[in-house]
Amino acid sequence: MGLDIRTLSILLGITNILQVIALFIQYRANKTYRGIGWWAMGFGAIAIGLVLLLLRDVNSIGLIAIIIGNALTVSAIIFFHIGIMQFLDKTASRWIVISIFAIFILPFFYYTYVNNDITVRTVIASAALAALSVLTARNLFVNKIRSITASANFISAVFLANGCFFGFRAIANLTVSPVA
Repeated sequence: MGLDIRTLSILLGITNILQVIALFIQYRANKTYRGIGWWAMGFGAIAIGLVLLLLRDVNSIGLIAIIIGNALTVSAIIFFHIGIMQFLDKTASRWIVISIFAIFILPFFYYTYVNNDITVRTVIASAALAALSVLTARNLFVNKIRSITASANFISAVFLANGCFFGFRAIANLTVSPVA
């Protein structure tokens, strides 16, 4: 039995929905920890984004699914970033995340509707995800509190690895293997 990308996307979507449920329950049960609601929204955005990306081949909604699905995926990392900063009792820089999102969405929209180019869209989305992941890793590492040092370092490393993966993906799509 082989697993294709659609099956893996469905499994990832189900996993994200379960994470939304778990974090929402945590959020409702324990209001003392700020940021958990943002984490739940992040997993929800990824779950919905994955479902929409699976629908990109449906002619009547394909381009809308591509725009909204990718926008939700990028928004999810923004939600994680805001939630982590709130959890650490810090404020996320709105201008930085808004700027990254704007730099992502405007050309992404252009390369979807005006000059349909999947390779450029992949580079744009990957670069935005890389920038936001590295920003989140850095802010978590720099602002961690003593009581959560080990878990903060681990999560920081996960976001950094995520950022490196998406950075590599952006470069690879430009140089090695453009999307056909």
